[in-house]
This record gives sequence, structure tokens and C-alpha cells, in this order.
Amino acid sequence: MSVAAKRGQAALRYLNRLPSLEQGTLPVQLLRAQALYLSGQQAAATDLLAQVEKQAPADPQVAFSIGLIFVDWQRYADAENAFTRALDVCRGVGVWRWQRVKGSPNGSK
Repeated sequence: MSVAAKRGQAALRYLNRLPSLEQGTLPVQLLRAQALYLSGQQAAATDLLAQVEKQAPADPQVAFSIGLIFVDWQRYADAENAFTRALDVCRGVGVWRWQRVKGSPNGSK
């Protein structure tokens, strides 16, 4: 077993000891996906990232974090897609905030 795989297994053991309320949090799920990947469970890691993304589709921080994970895994096309989603969400938030400042939901006064 490689050093990276041992670290993945050790991380999974640690994550499994967290209180149940913390087990389902997005940051812990992102860490679990990384540990799964390092321990040789790439399909399970990818599936978990897809679940995380479904839980928070409008959160640019989650999309960006997923992009960083894909970069670590050298899955650059997936990383680019995740970064694009993060930017798209941010653009939507920026437009919405600008419209609210202008005084109406559609931006006109």
C-alpha cells in the first residue's frame, strides 16, 4: 500500500469518528471524498462529489472547492467545469445585488 493510500485510510478512520451531526456537513463530505480517492476508491469519491454538488448547487464556494479537488486529481476538464459553475453562480449573485441597488427586481426604477 502506498503512503498516499495509508493517509487516505487514516483520514477515513478519523472522519468516521466525528460526531454524527458533523458527518453530513459539506466540508466533511469534501474531505471524505478526498480521503476516498487517496485510498483507491475513486468511483466512490466521484459519486460523493456529485452528491455534494446536488446539495449545494447555488454555492460558489462548494463549486470552487470541488474544482480544487479535481485539480488535485488531475481531472482538469472536470475542474474547469466546476470553476465555471462557481463563476456562473457569482455572476448571478452580482447581477441580483446590482438590480436590488437600482431599486427594483428587474433593475429599472
